[in-house]
Amino acid sequence: MELANAVVVAPGGVGTLLELFYTWQLMQVKMISHIPIILLGDMWPDFLGWIKKWPLKNKFLEQEDINFLYLVDSNEDVLAIIKKAYKNFKGQNQENKIARA
Repeated sequence: MELANAVVVAPGGVGTLLELFYTWQLMQVKMISHIPIILLGDMWPDFLGWIKKWPLKNKFLEQEDINFLYLVDSNEDVLAIIKKAYKNFKGQNQENKIARA
């Protein structure tokens, strides 16, 4: 997880949900950097609706925590988000190299 620039989560069962929540929680507590968590497929709209309706509404998490979740329908959408994340990653690394020089 420390080396990931993005995470893609396809529909699945309890293990998939566990991995999603674990990844999301690591990001929330800043154990890993903010990366896009891409939710692929038709399983996720109801999940996001519940997140907004219950945990967010009751202040168990903040809107910022949700901002790194991306709901997509296609592999092309996944690839577009990954390319954007990679471009941002490369730009940040270039800025760090310039700052150190």
